[in-house]
Amino acid sequence: MPAIGSRKQETKIREMAEITLEFFPYLNEGAVRGAFRFGANEALEEKHYNSWREVVDQTKKERKEFFELLLGKAFKSLRTLIRKEDLNKKDKLIRKIKSKNEEYVEE
Repeated sequence: MPAIGSRKQETKIREMAEITLEFFPYLNEGAVRGAFRFGANEALEEKHYNSWREVVDQTKKERKEFFELLLGKAFKSLRTLIRKEDLNKKDKLIRKIKSKNEEYVEE
């Protein structure tokens, strides 16, 4: 994976984890980052991309679709970590993460 793609991916993963921890402070940061890394890797595989860099080179529409897929894959893992009584916060969390992602899509 090219350095710039890796750096940007790790920044996004860190930011998504920080936002998630605002909603669910009892979660382990490493586990949350791992869930987002898992989501990214699964989305790359499903979309047949070899690296994050390939995503960056796609159209705005395709990048948004990729991110939706990444979130869906990541939340399959996160769902097992989040307390059942807190699952009602999921939609608000996803909206906040998507809003943050818009900054990257516009670049």
